[in-house]
Amino acid sequence: MPKPPSRDVIVLLPDEHGKTGAIVVSSAGVERRLDRPRQTVSVEAGAPPGIPTVMPEKEVRAIVGPALAALPKPPVRFILYFEHDSTDLTADSKALLPKMLRTILDRAPVDISVVGHTDTVGKDRYNCVLSFKRAKAVAAAAFKRPTKELAELAAQGGFWALVPTVLQGQALPTLGGTPIVSGGQVIGGIGCGGGTGQQDQECSDAGAAAVK
Repeated sequence: MPKPPSRDVIVLLPDEHGKTGAIVVSSAGVERRLDRPRQTVSVEAGAPPGIPTVMPEKEVRAIVGPALAALPKPPVRFILYFEHDSTDLTADSKALLPKMLRTILDRAPVDISVVGHTDTVGKDRYNCVLSFKRAKAVAAAAFKRPTKELAELAAQGGFWALVPTVLQGQALPTLGGTPIVSGGQVIGGIGCGGGTGQQDQECSDAGAAAVK
């Protein structure tokens, strides 16, 4: 008895935001375009694709539900803004810090990227140092501890070693950052750069102490 030809079923699913792109399924010189949520087409080896139809949502869940449930959560991105030529976060960005920290803790273990940058106005060296200061200040404020402590934790590997990667440069666990505490509450952070790590840390500690 001859072996039946292999058969593939292609289903177009929306992304986590409900948006659907489009794909073209081609076989035996025939093309079928899928551009609607849950649109599907079957293809047998050596034969042209069938006529596209829309698969009921219940059937989609039955076929691919377990696989979709096993997928990691989609990435979350936070963009923090600073006052001009400063390591001070804007009021709106300060308000994001608690949510950012909760997201990190809720998703642990997690891959974190942190990127700090400036605009292109000014000299490269100055902007580079300012970027490091900003990233250190954010780390100190977000995690409510000096970045010296974060650097020690990062050196041990694990979660803290991944922080620079997940927050895309916006928080840097290296020496030179200190949280600003007022009335028992963390209200911001100070980041220093341009010197040695120890010098940067002493500078940020002194700045935070002066604010008190």
